Amino acid sequence: MHDAQELVFVGLHGHATALLKSTGERRWTTSLPGTGYGIFTLLHEDGALFAASGGRLFALEPKSGVILWSNELAGPGNGDACLATVCASANAGPDPIPQHAATRRRSRDSSSSSSHPSHGH
Repeated sequence: MHDAQELVFVGLHGHATALLKSTGERRWTTSLPGTGYGIFTLLHEDGALFAASGGRLFALEPKSGVILWSNELAGPGNGDACLATVCASANAGPDPIPQHAATRRRSRDSSSSSSHPSHGH
């Protein structure tokens, strides 16, 4: 069995498929029930492959394609989906976006200086 980092994942026509990056050889294909024939939004993170389509979200085991769980996302409808998670990169450091950190510092500094008026003015 190949490492998940050696794979590229494709979601199309109600199926998720994994191919070897180096050769394009198909490693597995999994039918995702109830999704129709639309295009999938895919996200690989923390050892799981997430696939969203047709108002459904699936978590798959990336090396085998086994469905770990699914959720019908009742209520939001069945349009296109966008996936996002919060995951810190191993090399991101404490402030992966320096501009954001600088804005937080300025905000914190200005609130502390306004709450402690200087004497002698």
